[in-house]
Amino acid sequence: MTKKCCVQTNLDLGILLLRFALAIVFIIHGLAKFQSMPATIEFFGTLGLAPFMAYFIAAIEFFGGVLLLLGMFTPWTALILGINMFFAILLVKLDKPFLAGYEFDLTLMLVSFGLSLLGTGKYTVCPCDKEKKR
Repeated sequence: MTKKCCVQTNLDLGILLLRFALAIVFIIHGLAKFQSMPATIEFFGTLGLAPFMAYFIAAIEFFGGVLLLLGMFTPWTALILGINMFFAILLVKLDKPFLAGYEFDLTLMLVSFGLSLLGTGKYTVCPCDKEKKR
């Protein structure tokens, strides 16, 4: 915990909250893709993507969310999820208006990239991922 002026900050707790928020969103979205895989495959087909991409993206979102929740491989997991959202915006949302279009995806992408830069923090189930003392 660091103290700046009159406000105490806790970077590790902030990272944990960001990880949990992203994890919940990605787990639910990945699970939804798996649960409605025929519709997901059909939608991906309209984008010109092969059926295996529907499984691949669902797995990235679901298992990436689980890894974030556990605090495992956070920099790499968050980077992959951020890239996933970049392509979601590019392929699906970019032609839509910002509001009710890609603002949510953009937020997920930027928070993912931010977590990739911040790292795991000290709250993790994986001892190998614990950040060195700051």
